[in-house]
Amino acid sequence: MNVLFVLPTISYRGAERYALNCALGLIKKKHFAAILTGRVEKDNLEINKSIKLYHPPEIINKLIQNNFVYFVLTFPIIFCLLIARASKFDITETDSGFSLWASVLIARLFYRKKVIWVVHFSDIDESKSISFRVNKFFARFVDGIKTVVPGDEAKLRKVYGVNHVVGLYPPLDLSRTAVSVKSKIDRGILLVISAIHPRKNLELAVRCMPSVLKEFPGLKLVFLGSGGDFGRLNKIIQENNLAKNVFFQGAVSYERISDYLSRSLLVIVPYFQGEGFTVVPFEALWVGKMCVIAEGSAASEVIKRQKIGIVAKATIEDFSRAILGYLRAPSKFEMLKKRGKKWVKANMSTRKFWKQNLKFYREITWED
Repeated sequence: MNVLFVLPTISYRGAERYALNCALGLIKKKHFAAILTGRVEKDNLEINKSIKLYHPPEIINKLIQNNFVYFVLTFPIIFCLLIARASKFDITETDSGFSLWASVLIARLFYRKKVIWVVHFSDIDESKSISFRVNKFFARFVDGIKTVVPGDEAKLRKVYGVNHVVGLYPPLDLSRTAVSVKSKIDRGILLVISAIHPRKNLELAVRCMPSVLKEFPGLKLVFLGSGGDFGRLNKIIQENNLAKNVFFQGAVSYERISDYLSRSLLVIVPYFQGEGFTVVPFEALWVGKMCVIAEGSAASEVIKRQKIGIVAKATIEDFSRAILGYLRAPSKFEMLKKRGKKWVKANMSTRKFWKQNLKFYREITWED
């Protein structure tokens, strides 16, 4: 079986990790997998050498690091790459938007190959927006849908009219162990793992700090990630006299993240708008850390339903109250952390994910 994964971009941490795990599972079972992307970002996820990567020439890739230029050129770039590559693959698995549209046109309609659409959001858009209407039009041609939020299958079948739908939580490498990180920030960390982007609502975490510091003056807010929103956030930090309490550590390797998690007092997830199933809260639970997450994302719905974390409204007052509620009495949340770790082990292991994923591919291609 040959499977091509189509991603609009490869960045630091995001939907690309889901595709990467799918590809690794196929390769372990002696199948062939490749990733096709419209752009490789500067702080990009490292792709395993066993996975073939198709991307634009280096000179074009440098040009489209600008987000506006990339938005304009995304569709034609992916379209052209698919014309050159899609014919060799039995299945093309694609993200939403331009990737979906190009995959349907080339892989499904031109080359007559199977196409699977991966939906990363829980709040399935049933609005009258143009993007929803276009996605719904192209969805009629896909052979199957994968959702990262099990429980959404029936709604997806109804909304998009696709019969083959499966829900698979993003997997975590549960065998990871913490490694040593040389940092001057060793204790009292409130940790945020995120791209530094306006859509991530990171200012909420910053604006909560004055209230938190009144009771816990030694705490530090630490951001892990890269992006282009440093200027705006630094202005907010200066306005609130937080320069000695807020730190940007940049993008760190995937392996080192677990060490930062283990050193933190609390993990904060303020992003929710347009947010898929972020794995950050579940990474935290796996190393025994509690998380405060803004309600409205797919991950927050699971955490609320399973009662394995703290979900708060994305307002300064409510989010600050949730953070302080944990810091004042962390022992009260031990049962939630234990329940959360047990849930992660049962639902997000790579072995379980690979087995269910391969079964879905075989159903789509009618393989034995």
